[in-house]
Amino acid sequence: MIPETIGKYRAIAPLGQGRVGIVYRAQDTETGRAVALKLVPSSHFAMPEAKQKFLEDAQAAMKLSHPHLRQLYEAGESGDQVFLAMEYLEGSTLKNLLGSGPVEPEAALGWGAEIADALAAAHAAGIAQGELTPGKVFVTEQSTAKLIDTGLWRLEVASGRDLTQPDAGVGAVVEPAVAATLAPEQFGGAEPSPGSDLFALGVVLYQMATGGQPFLDADAAQTMHWVLGRAPEPPSRVNPRMPEALDAVVARLLEKDPRLRLQSASDAAAALRAVAAGEPLPAAVTERPEIPVAAAAEAAPAPKSQLAHWVVAGGIVLAALLWYLYRTLGQP
Repeated sequence: MIPETIGKYRAIAPLGQGRVGIVYRAQDTETGRAVALKLVPSSHFAMPEAKQKFLEDAQAAMKLSHPHLRQLYEAGESGDQVFLAMEYLEGSTLKNLLGSGPVEPEAALGWGAEIADALAAAHAAGIAQGELTPGKVFVTEQSTAKLIDTGLWRLEVASGRDLTQPDAGVGAVVEPAVAATLAPEQFGGAEPSPGSDLFALGVVLYQMATGGQPFLDADAAQTMHWVLGRAPEPPSRVNPRMPEALDAVVARLLEKDPRLRLQSASDAAAALRAVAAGEPLPAAVTERPEIPVAAAAEAAPAPKSQLAHWVVAGGIVLAALLWYLYRTLGQP
């Protein structure tokens, strides 16, 4: 049943069901403006403090204003529901567009730069996206890319808990698709950060360029094994229509060590625009940082055998399982 009104908004028709709530096309009864209204039942919050924290985070997200970020207008409570009133968009998610294969080179580079611009704005405000996937990118009818669900970013990601500690029950299966989108450092419980967002941007660029994922396997352990140690085939080899210069940008974004990745979303946007224009890549891409050997060894010790590799993968499976349980059961 469609609710009649939530706050000052009149729900008109459902738009879709997400992991934490349902979205309606609605109208602001005071201004007449069309909005996308997301409703999250209060029962989804494990504790009152979690709901309050969500509302505080949403208030912070409301201050973000950027042409490639879906605008969040209002966040509040109405009855037994929390609501987010957001910019109403017409078009399709990037996930749906990728259902028919890779996008055109011009689109991949243009949308990639726009996504990077949006990330740069969020990072400047101290907010990490934390869960960047093609499903979180909306392509409007004007062929503009926008990151969506800004007010939910902090709600839908883990909160930095040490996932190597076995303090949760077992009973759920880790989804390979979840593992395939995470930066290697997140398997150890690291909070979402600008660095992990840049890794995820590399995954999204790879999907736009090739139509496939760089690390996904049907088996979660193998997926995590690849995230930790596999260098995927360069995009231009998978799809020769893509410029070879894109390979270097994607490779720097998918570095396992966050210190070797591009260090800002602005650098990524500039690099993608240089590729699109046929210009030389900026130094941020071509000049690889040097890390002292001792520091590099301490940060990423190499397994000495295939058995050791699978022991590491097994530990990562447990860590990711606990993270998945925490995200699914401990938060909305």
